[in-house]
Amino acid sequence: MRQVKLNTNNKSTTIYSINHVKAWAIFFISCLILLIGRYDWSKPLWEYSLRGYLSSAYMFIFFMPTLYYIICYYTKNTQLARYITLASAIICTIPYRWLYIDSLYYHKERPAFWQSQTPDVAYPAALDWLPGALLNLKSMPFEILFFTLITLLVTSMLFFYIHRKAKNQRTDLIRKLTPWFMLFLLIMLQTWLHISMRSPYSYVPHYERPPQMNYFYTVPLFPNGQGRVNEDYFVFRDLEEHFMGVPKVTNTMLIRRPLTFYISSQFSYFINPYYVFLTLNMLVWFFACVAIYGYCAAIMKDGKKIGKYAALLTGCGSGFIMYAAQPMNYLTGYAAIILSLYIFETLIIQNENTKTPHYILFGVLLGLLSLIYDIYSIYIYFLIYPLLVRKKPIHNVIFSIIIAVIVFYGFIVLQQHVLNLTLKQENSGFIAMAIANISQFLNNPNFPEFYQLTTYTLSIFFSSLNKAFLILPFVIALAGAFFIRQKETAITIMIILLASYLNIAFLTYGKVLWSGVFLSSLPRFVYTAYPAIYLLCGILLYEIKTHLHQTVGDIFTWVAIVLVFLVNNIDALGYPQLYYYFYWPQGGFF
Repeated sequence: MRQVKLNTNNKSTTIYSINHVKAWAIFFISCLILLIGRYDWSKPLWEYSLRGYLSSAYMFIFFMPTLYYIICYYTKNTQLARYITLASAIICTIPYRWLYIDSLYYHKERPAFWQSQTPDVAYPAALDWLPGALLNLKSMPFEILFFTLITLLVTSMLFFYIHRKAKNQRTDLIRKLTPWFMLFLLIMLQTWLHISMRSPYSYVPHYERPPQMNYFYTVPLFPNGQGRVNEDYFVFRDLEEHFMGVPKVTNTMLIRRPLTFYISSQFSYFINPYYVFLTLNMLVWFFACVAIYGYCAAIMKDGKKIGKYAALLTGCGSGFIMYAAQPMNYLTGYAAIILSLYIFETLIIQNENTKTPHYILFGVLLGLLSLIYDIYSIYIYFLIYPLLVRKKPIHNVIFSIIIAVIVFYGFIVLQQHVLNLTLKQENSGFIAMAIANISQFLNNPNFPEFYQLTTYTLSIFFSSLNKAFLILPFVIALAGAFFIRQKETAITIMIILLASYLNIAFLTYGKVLWSGVFLSSLPRFVYTAYPAIYLLCGILLYEIKTHLHQTVGDIFTWVAIVLVFLVNNIDALGYPQLYYYFYWPQGGFF
């Protein structure tokens, strides 16, 4: 068998050979055997264990090779990729029952207070704004200790990495890594600012009804009413327990979005999921910042200089703040957008020696990212961008998309036709409804109705962008549009915005209503345009810094960034309106 190699510039990694295939086969067989020891195969629990085992095995088979080859490609370090993949495999397949550590299951002997639909009389929900919240620090147990330990861990890893380098390289490395370290601390600070009842997705439902009703839609993930999250949490927790093999009926409303919970379940088996998701969300948020920096650097001239502003704005992005302290998949879904754009650009478009394995790898990765959130509209980018901007054929990209669709629907088929689960349609039914209504409209076109829907869609798109980005970044982005110097950059930004526009146009033309309004009018749906918005902001800030006196330029750019930070975080001081309108387009009792 011939060898095909994944180009990593100076090095290459063999994708398959006889020995390589054998190694992966042995790896998978060994790991999947170990995975058996995680579940209780006694007769009463057989079906739940089979459900957890097959679902976990499916994710494992696609996730591990993707992780390995992505690390190989971007670090050019095969040994590091092996260590990380092996460590991840151990975490994902450690046989709890064979090792008698299943007794450490976090939720085994604990009351299911976070799944209770009854009000907590002893510890009722209450708003918890700063600076008053500093007097008690009751948002979650070990609040200071948790964030201190995360800081020490990241600092230690950074120190160890720098210390391993030669002395003559350390100074330059410290200079390069310090801004990223500071950005991570900024992300951690904003996460702390928005934990529990300061998290927008926890407090915004309170304002749906008059204050005298004292309405809250939250559940605590810790005793004594601490660690409050949106009460929809039970749907997401079910997905974690699905992979754990917990003997209960799975709520399958969001079964098409399992990847985040496959990963989190490896840790929340032993640790409170609130801690797990705070950590996971901070890491994913940081990776999104790195990805947007790399994406800007790859697609445009002066991209590194523009990218640092885009990364910083992503680091205090309203959408990420909205869900940073929620044990849900929304934040990882937002991150999936820029990660897919960055990897497509660097793995497929700008690789001088793109081969079939690259398209396979990207296809599997895109399929996995699609199992985080409904990011199908971004597929448009992968089809249009190569043709219009890079003048490249797309037949191989279509091949990647077909693989992505197979990976995505393969998991759904497994659940529905192998495990015989009944999929709930409360959420996915909106998609079917939209498709049916659009099909009916195409068969019986009505120009006045089309005109009305088009004007409505355009108006709510720009209105929603304004609300989703809390005004200031949107205004900066509009100004930045006048300073685009490259036609290719303008087209790229337009394609990203088009993907976001189509996201809501699908729902508008599909006439999907929710609570009396078009589902497409929810501003949070257009936050997927953030790579374009923050890129435009970066262009304006870079142009100002370049063309003004150096000191004046520095002052102006930093004032703009600080203002965005303050506006995006001012809600923690008791100004919830901004995030209410990120969440819902109208109304509210303040």
